[in-house]
Amino acid sequence: MLKFTRIEDLSFISKPKNSNSRHFFDTPPRGDFINDLNLGKEMAVEYMNYLSGGEHAVPILASIILDAISQENAAQLKDAQLIGFISTIEAELKRHIKTNKL
Repeated sequence: MLKFTRIEDLSFISKPKNSNSRHFFDTPPRGDFINDLNLGKEMAVEYMNYLSGGEHAVPILASIILDAISQENAAQLKDAQLIGFISTIEAELKRHIKTNKL
């Protein structure tokens, strides 16, 4: 499994040239719900792998969600990607809580 240690290593985060800002949910829709859902799941695995990098992993989940629900992304019909992303993180969180009895 690949280790993602920097924000820039995540495939769905981009930094436009000549800009100090980042796009945290920069993926083109694939055009059908299942493909987009699977892409969202892949993005979640990347993100969780990034988090496993330790204390140097900058918390960016809120930025990802806010960017995903922005007007610009909503117009591109990225709902399936977001559903795949969040549901994958939720399933892993649930597994972790159950295992660790939090």
